[in-house]
Amino acid sequence: MRLQNFSVELGGRQVFEPISLTVGPGERVGLAGESGCGKTTLLKAVAGILDAKAKAGGEISAPANIGYLPQESLSNLSPYRTVLDQVSDLAPLEDAQRLLERLGIGDARLLHSYPHQISGGQRQRVLCAQALVAKPEMLVCDEPVANLDSVTARQLLALIDEYLQSSGAGLLIASHREDVFQALGCRVHRMTPECEAQPRPATSLRRDRIVAQVRDLSKTYYVRDFLLRRRPAWKALSGVSFSVNAGEVLGIVGPSGVGKSTLVRCLTGRETFESGTVEILGRTLEELPARHRAVQLVPQECSESLNPRLTVQDVMREANPAATRVNWFDRLGIPQSWALRKTRELSTGQRARVAVARALAALEEGVLVLDESLSGLDAATANAVLDRIREAQRDKGLACVLIAHEESVLGAVADRIVRMEQGRMIA
Repeated sequence: MRLQNFSVELGGRQVFEPISLTVGPGERVGLAGESGCGKTTLLKAVAGILDAKAKAGGEISAPANIGYLPQESLSNLSPYRTVLDQVSDLAPLEDAQRLLERLGIGDARLLHSYPHQISGGQRQRVLCAQALVAKPEMLVCDEPVANLDSVTARQLLALIDEYLQSSGAGLLIASHREDVFQALGCRVHRMTPECEAQPRPATSLRRDRIVAQVRDLSKTYYVRDFLLRRRPAWKALSGVSFSVNAGEVLGIVGPSGVGKSTLVRCLTGRETFESGTVEILGRTLEELPARHRAVQLVPQECSESLNPRLTVQDVMREANPAATRVNWFDRLGIPQSWALRKTRELSTGQRARVAVARALAALEEGVLVLDESLSGLDAATANAVLDRIREAQRDKGLACVLIAHEESVLGAVADRIVRMEQGRMIA
């Protein structure tokens, strides 16, 4: 792959400065830079899937057979087809099954599930299988392990490394994590200067008032047999109990697929559950007069909560009609230049910032839930977002629940950390 003075213009705005870069056979190149610097746009250009409205300048040459591993899984997998079908489209069925099994998705239940029925980390592994199964000459990866726990991330990177060694394919990979580049032995090209922000120590804002209370929450998923009879398929949650106080940040950690996302969907009223209770501000979800004003979820893939047809300004006004543009944009650290841009025109990291800002604007009191929402941000931006959340907690007495794969991610942020394993809460 070769780029010579290559640049992309979108909506009259240059996405990144002209770049010259080559990737030879067997060579591995990493793209580093802060959120919104144009890494994803560059990768899409290399993969040949650049937005039709984008104007490219300079020269680009790339092989025809490219494996592309995007960052957002829900918007890149068909909701109407099973996991196995979407991978076996690109290679023989046996090859698809073998690769999915190596990625930890060999269970029959997972193979025949639809994307919305599996966790975000599992969907990310499906995207990896799609990228590798056709045996591409070049692999293009956009934050491939951002949504994975450390064990699964090492397995995926080892599989990519093995494929590159056996095939001699080239690699172009974007990531905020230096350890990803080190694991794959990449030559790193920085699109912005290196900036590592040190995580700030947690400042306890805990008060005595309980904002969210979950008691003995259980959730079972069912499937229908050939006679359309419902039968239990797996138990996602089993007797989960916890509480969060005003001003407190509760961290919930656990590997992919243990029920973390199911838990937050139940907590925010997006999923029903068989038994147990969820109370926000002393009332059940059904009793809350305006649920969206008392509990806000920022999902793992932030584009889920943002209308792609609306501008950032409209998204903020939708969340809080009384909010003025200057007031909320300044308070939540969103550049004024984003106001009239549509959310689909933002990078994944920029959408994450807007989604958090939207949730904070909507909350007057209650609980903010972040389901791996900051995993795609660089360290400096993530810390800036967390500072804004802390400010909102001081002003409004909000409770906050942070979901993550690794305890180390939450160590300097959370007041208290609990672990989930196989649908259960472990103290």
